[in-house]
Amino acid sequence: MIRCIVADEFPIVRNGIKNSIENEFKGALVSEANSSNGVLQLLANENCDIVITEILQPNRFGI
Repeated sequence: MIRCIVADEFPIVRNGIKNSIENEFKGALVSEANSSNGVLQLLANENCDIVITEILQPNRFGI
């Protein structure tokens, strides 16, 4: 099972990426965050195999 976090400030982008992952990898667990702080909070509470994020996020770089 793949566990993934998708981070983007725009819900439509997050939803599109999430749907693509779930359609391609049946059983994938995809969490969403709208900021880099949200990603850090998710990582503090759950294990993750991959994080997909935009490079330029408000207040932090995505890398």
